[in-house]
Amino acid sequence: MNVFIYSREEAEKLIAQKNFPKNTAVVSFYDDILKHIDEDYKPVDYSKIGCNVIYSQIRDIDISFLEEEGLCYDDYFPDADRVALFIYKAYKQGRDIVCQCEHGQSRSAACAAAVREHFSHDGIKIFTDYRYCPNPMVYHKIFDALENVRIYYKSMFYYHAKKDFIRSRIGKYCNYDELFGSLSVDGRIACINSKKEFETFLLGNNLLCESVTAAVNSFKGGNPFPFLSLHLTDSVTGYCGPLPIKLINEHKYICEKISTSMWLFDGSIKAERNNSGTLQKKEIYFGRSFDSFDVKECDVLGTMLWDERNKELIISPLIITNIVFEQYSYFSGKRRRRL
Repeated sequence: MNVFIYSREEAEKLIAQKNFPKNTAVVSFYDDILKHIDEDYKPVDYSKIGCNVIYSQIRDIDISFLEEEGLCYDDYFPDADRVALFIYKAYKQGRDIVCQCEHGQSRSAACAAAVREHFSHDGIKIFTDYRYCPNPMVYHKIFDALENVRIYYKSMFYYHAKKDFIRSRIGKYCNYDELFGSLSVDGRIACINSKKEFETFLLGNNLLCESVTAAVNSFKGGNPFPFLSLHLTDSVTGYCGPLPIKLINEHKYICEKISTSMWLFDGSIKAERNNSGTLQKKEIYFGRSFDSFDVKECDVLGTMLWDERNKELIISPLIITNIVFEQYSYFSGKRRRRL
């Protein structure tokens, strides 16, 4: 994917010459405050070339001026999520990205740097180019939003325990209805957002650890964390028959090897996939009599126990996202990749 940076003048010149890059999507930044200088000021008109465009009204200011403008960091650039989703859709369609602002130096350069850093990890090239002075707030807002969108695109499969079970576990530490009463785990994005909200709350209250080593240390220290959040890769083997599913990866704790088991509360992963442009919903059940599978990657939030005799960490998952697995059919003998 190519990323272009244009000023208003450059963009309008290319449009007039009919030399604007083909197969592109445009992120166009503008600032209505310029109407005080020019009554005829308006955003660049891309209608003549028929390309996809998203407009974002945002002032090009430094973070030190936010308070003077009556803003805080969270209030600045509220379009960031919308812009990130637009960029991701363009990327999925195989389009190049044009970032355009008034002078082609700050807002557009920041957007281009965020896109390049997210997709190809070379955003630094924009920051080190003397022609540009990327706005740091615009850069971070778009980059963070792109990272969040990636999670939504990636997590085609998800799992959650029954709502009452989640409530019973987390409700021990808070007024559940007051904090999470409006959250839902129904639907892929709702499930991801709920997991993020739970983890933010648990981390803020020192109730969550994010590594096996920290978990084991907490148990051995006599003050175990009640919750664990892990990213697992090449880790889970499933099989036909009753639950649980067994994690086959091992973790080192000093000189000990620690295995991990994960027990599910019900037997389903709910799946959403886009097939030929149509969103379909399916359910894949653990423990079918004719299917087995390997989970290659997943993110899990759950409660845990420590089995000292077997040196094993036992996870009872509340929510699992970003699941990638391979499935086997004993009837056909074929291996089918589910992404």
